Amino acid sequence: MIDRTRRTMLALVISSPILVPRGLRASNVAASSPTRDVGAWMDQALEWKSVATPLRMQRFADPIYILLDPIEWKPNKDQVGFPNVIVPRGFVSDLASIPPLFWSKLRPDGDYAYAAVVHDFLYWNQHVSFENSNKIFKMNMEDFELDTVTVQTLYQAVSHFGRSAWDANKKAKAAGERRILRDFPSDPKIKWAQWRVRADVFSR
Repeated sequence: MIDRTRRTMLALVISSPILVPRGLRASNVAASSPTRDVGAWMDQALEWKSVATPLRMQRFADPIYILLDPIEWKPNKDQVGFPNVIVPRGFVSDLASIPPLFWSKLRPDGDYAYAAVVHDFLYWNQHVSFENSNKIFKMNMEDFELDTVTVQTLYQAVSHFGRSAWDANKKAKAAGERRILRDFPSDPKIKWAQWRVRADVFSR
């Protein structure tokens, strides 16, 4: 969800002494889920269960990303009642919408980036319920073997504060906003706000 609503909710949960599990420190997150270049760890995606394809993305001049190939999340055998989720090529995401103030603890392009793109798509498409979209986000992070503190912090954030972003996406779609591109910019200086006003670049 490419707006301020999720950034606000993550700021609240990360700074809240009630919602954040004890032990969340920059050193903890860095040690257990080190931030690497978005492309470097994506090639390893096939090694994890429930992850079908590696994450390949193109960036606008601002930190907004276009999915270059479809990605998929599949439930494990014990995760009954959850569908396969396929995020199409051309979907636009801001990865994890974490405010810059908290990047020393949790960066937008951390090891949860794959799960964040799937979650963004679920919040945009809304073919899965709000609650199950958040649960898939949690299970997807667990598939990447992220530490419990990081998983619970981000899961609590979307569970407690994600409804406003969900509703904002629903309203944006009803107003005609689109989020899946057919044509990608070749100019590295183009920003998302400039590209999104071109009606001819979207597939739907």
